[in-house]
Amino acid sequence: MSSALIRVEGINLSAVLDDTDDISVFRGASMLLRQAVKDLTSFKTTNREWSKQLKAISIGASIGLYRYSGDSVDKTCEKIATYLNKHENYRHFTFAVASETMADDKADFRRAEETLLAHIRFQQQKSISLAVPEESKTSNICEFDKLRPASEKEIPEETDKLKKRNHASASVRARFEFGRDQRQQFYIDELGLDKNAAPNFTTDLHELTDSASFSNLNDKMAVIYFDGNSFGKIQTTCKTTGDLKTWDDTIRGLRREYLKALLDMAKVDEHFRNGEKLQLETLLWGGDELMLVVPAWRGMKVLQHFYQLSDDWEHNNIPLRHAGGIVFCNRKTPIARIRKLARELADDIKELADKETQNKQYKTENYFDYLVLKSIDYPTQSLKKHFEQYYRNIPGRKPLKAIPNWESLLTEQEGILENIPRRQLQKLVQALTKGIDSPEYQQAQDRIRELMGDDDFAKAESLCAALFPEQDDAWQWVHLFELWDYIAPQPEAN
Repeated sequence: MSSALIRVEGINLSAVLDDTDDISVFRGASMLLRQAVKDLTSFKTTNREWSKQLKAISIGASIGLYRYSGDSVDKTCEKIATYLNKHENYRHFTFAVASETMADDKADFRRAEETLLAHIRFQQQKSISLAVPEESKTSNICEFDKLRPASEKEIPEETDKLKKRNHASASVRARFEFGRDQRQQFYIDELGLDKNAAPNFTTDLHELTDSASFSNLNDKMAVIYFDGNSFGKIQTTCKTTGDLKTWDDTIRGLRREYLKALLDMAKVDEHFRNGEKLQLETLLWGGDELMLVVPAWRGMKVLQHFYQLSDDWEHNNIPLRHAGGIVFCNRKTPIARIRKLARELADDIKELADKETQNKQYKTENYFDYLVLKSIDYPTQSLKKHFEQYYRNIPGRKPLKAIPNWESLLTEQEGILENIPRRQLQKLVQALTKGIDSPEYQQAQDRIRELMGDDDFAKAESLCAALFPEQDDAWQWVHLFELWDYIAPQPEAN
């Protein structure tokens, strides 16, 4: 009997995560990838004897690392691959499976894990980018991904939108049905909730963004993405399988605590509900990443709530920090593109820290960036170029530092925002395009001070400095103007 490591990884993910704009299909793909690597150690699920010989070390959003104790590890890998390729749902994804013998856990673990990663990447280079579908007897094309042949079965007619697109591939159908079920089941499984007591969630983005209390933000959503800083580096410090499992358990436990806190917050907030349904989507959950969709009027609250909850997270005395991205947009904006933009915002923050020594705080502290889209149009170039063109002569744009006491700060300074003349603030930001040292900018700032009075103007400056620390004075006004509708939205009187 030998001891080995086995790594199973979902690869070529863009073929199943970025091929449609249907929210249930994306949710289903994300959750199925996560479920696949969880199922491998469950004899009840797989009904395969080899599952009893696998012990999960680390389970991520699409990656599983296992300790294997048994004979014929190569044959076991073949059986795992066969199970995934023939499974009703998992066969629509592409997985790489690799093994590496490990003589001694303490002395050999790092070598074995790095060798496994190399094997996986080699397999990925040789694999096709799309799982080959079964032969279809229909000539119809999938109306969702415009790529795969449609199956003979029609997709369930759950919404008006889906009724108009009945021709779906087997892949889209599987992801849709699982995603529909996971809309509520994910929270039940992750938090161990009683099915009858679990909250209900909105069924689509129309319900999620519908509000009679925030008419100016009706039909607008916030897509929020968080990515752990240097989590991969922390993982490489694990010298044994036990160390890695401890790290994995720590992250999963902290994520679970946050999910419970998020639900608790949403359940007592009347403006987080559409009737009896919570307006919340969890699109990605696992590893060092997570992605949420919430109504636009709760976007900043949810973003800062995460940073407040995670402010004291650590592992072996190492603080656990996150780069974040939040995109405010119309619900009709293609969700596949918005997901990429939210991720790009966070990735750009990490790139700053990697390239420039003076920016190391972007990894050791919590920072985020945002994008506000005024219409259903979206940037097609990189966000760096977009911001350069959009802000023109206002140089020095940089990420925002998270504020753990965001809500209490707004409560303490209640009333200050309402005293700021928004139309004049707009003129001030427009004047900034003439240059920070331009007379137009100074005149616009003087005009705001004149309209507000010296005392209220000083309070507004202090609030901006508190909300947007480490930002230049000019950029504090810009951020205030851009995020005006989202910082502290007030419901309209009935």
